[in-house]
Amino acid sequence: MQPTTNFEFGDVVLVSFPFTNLKTTKKRPAVIISSEAYQSYRPDLVIMALTSQITESSRQRRVKRRGIFAGNKKASLRELA
Repeated sequence: MQPTTNFEFGDVVLVSFPFTNLKTTKKRPAVIISSEAYQSYRPDLVIMALTSQITESSRQRRVKRRGIFAGNKKASLRELA
C-alpha cells in the first residue's frame, strides 16, 4: 500500500526513535535521504537522524551543504506515522 503522504529527498520529518531498551521512544528530527527512484520501488524511506550534538565518532558523517542545506528548498517539519 502506497503512503498517503508523499515524502521527497531532503524533507525533514519527525520520527519516533527507540531507546536502546526498545521499550520507549522519543520523537527526533530526521532528513529523508532516499531518492524518488528508490521510493518508487520500495515502501520504506531511508532517513538520517539530525542532531546538534557534535562528538568525535568514527560512525558519524558530515553532510555537505547543498540542496535544502543551502536554502534551495523551503523547510518544514512533518511527522511520520
